[in-house]
Amino acid sequence: MDAEVHPVVTIRLTRNNTVCDEQLTVLLHLVEETSSVQEACRRLGIPLPSGWYLLAQAEDSLGFPLLRHLPDRSVLTEKGRKLMDAFDGFGAAVQTSADRLFKSFPWKTDGER
Repeated sequence: MDAEVHPVVTIRLTRNNTVCDEQLTVLLHLVEETSSVQEACRRLGIPLPSGWYLLAQAEDSLGFPLLRHLPDRSVLTEKGRKLMDAFDGFGAAVQTSADRLFKSFPWKTDGER
């Protein structure tokens, strides 16, 4: 059975460079789950320096820290959690809108040419 054709929307927030994207929010979710940037990077399949770079670039652009580093773990700051939650909610709303718009066009998605 063939899957139905549907849009996939990718969100990226920018200023002069990328401020927040799906990779960063997945990293934040994994840090929240594991309390470890190292473990989050391992699960995401990126080198630890790349994870730190993503975090530093976002924090520099946003002007606030996303994580608080404690001796035995890392936790999201309140602003980090709000950013992650807002990005997730915005992404879901955009995807819902894209799905609705997609259905309003006369696409030939049943294999016709």
